[in-house]
Order: sequence, then C-alpha cells, then structure tokens
Amino acid sequence: MGWRFFAVLLLAPALPAALLALNFGASVLGLAGIGRIALFFGVWGGVQLALLAHYRGLDRRIDAPALAFLLGASLLFALAMDRYAAAFLPTGPRVPLMALMACGTLPFMLAHAHLAREAGIARRILLALAPLLALGGAIAVEPERLGLSFTVLPVFLLFLLVFGSMGRWIGRFTGPMTIGLGLGLVLAWSFAASTPLFGAASRLVF
Repeated sequence: MGWRFFAVLLLAPALPAALLALNFGASVLGLAGIGRIALFFGVWGGVQLALLAHYRGLDRRIDAPALAFLLGASLLFALAMDRYAAAFLPTGPRVPLMALMACGTLPFMLAHAHLAREAGIARRILLALAPLLALGGAIAVEPERLGLSFTVLPVFLLFLLVFGSMGRWIGRFTGPMTIGLGLGLVLAWSFAASTPLFGAASRLVF
C-alpha cells in the first residue's frame, strides 16, 4: 500500500468521526459520553473498512484457534491485572457497556489490523496517533460535550502497548480479520472495565 492511499485512510475518518461523536450519543444507558466514544471509534473504523473493501479488498478469513488463543491470553492478563494491579473486570453496568463499546471497537480494530499488517514502525505510530489526536482535538474544541471522554485516551494507548504487541506476535501466524476481531473485543473490555462512569448530569456513578 502506497503512502498516498495510507494517508487518505488516516485522514478520511477524522472529520466524520469527530462530528458525529460531538452531535450524537450524548447519553446512552444513562451514562454521559459513553455513546460518543463508541460512535467515534465505530465511525472511524467504518470509514476505513469501506475504503479498504472498495479499493483493496478485505481478508475475511478467520482462524478460530488463533482467535481463541488471543482471547484466552488476553483474559489471563486481565485477570492478573485485576488481582495484582488495578480493577480490570467489567461488573455491574459495565457488562452492557462492554457490548455497546464493541459496536465501535470491532470495526475500528478490524480496520486497524488490516492497515497494521506488514506495516513498519512509522505507520504503526501514525495508526496509533491519528485517532488519539482526532479525539483529543475534538475534546479540546468542545470540552462540554466530550470532556468526559478524555479518560479513554490513556487506556487506548496502554491497550496498544500491551495487547497490540500481543496481537502483532499472533498476527505473524494468522490474518488481520482474526486479530481485528480479538483485539476489538479486548478493547471494548478495556474501555468498559477502566473508564469512569458518569451519569447524564456528569456525576460519577460507578
């Protein structure tokens, strides 16, 4: 994939993802900001997947054993982290929250996995920075609407460092669809387990 098309795939989702997140999803499941986060990542991944499918095609093969291994290894890490470091298990209202988040994180990570496949370090860094900068910029422009979403930024960065590294290693033996599905679910888990939950009145509820 040439740099020109790669740049288009990086830049094309920024504006629609930010605008839709700013204008929709204000209160979902009675929680402020959660719908906006899911919408941002879902639109971002949806735009990239549509462009990839139209111009390059998608690798639709799913390796069930590799997917099970990735999810199992991630679960073991999450359980260890929950016991020895910080709370990392979705409980209570965080369980349906994880399902909601997955609607956005699955398309996002499916697109990310296709773009990161065989990508060099420079492209991987850009893939990580582009959504962070876009969401961070939207938060800076409209803090009243997206201010509560800032907590996902460090979570996303740590997710890429830990689980992204795991996915890259497993990705050497399988395809991007498998890695995207697995990491999409793990990212939804990470957001649901660690994001502070605020009610519609911006009061911490869980």
